[in-house]
Amino acid sequence: MFCFTFAADSTTESAVLFILKKHDNMKLNIVLAATAIGLIITGYVLMHSEIYDAQKIQVAPIFCMMGFLLMVPAILYVAKKSEK
Repeated sequence: MFCFTFAADSTTESAVLFILKKHDNMKLNIVLAATAIGLIITGYVLMHSEIYDAQKIQVAPIFCMMGFLLMVPAILYVAKKSEK
């Protein structure tokens, strides 16, 4: 996933700082994706109830749908680059 070319005098610390700066804009994507996965898992867990329970028929699909819909902006969001 990471392909870098470093000068001969570069150190491990500068490489780590480079990676952190390069992927600093992905923090929101990761938080949104983790939240979406949590909602999807919660929805599937709620589906394991009685056969004609309102929790299984109404609430669980709403949680799953919210999770799947939240995954779209988590994948497609691109943060604006900050100029320093």
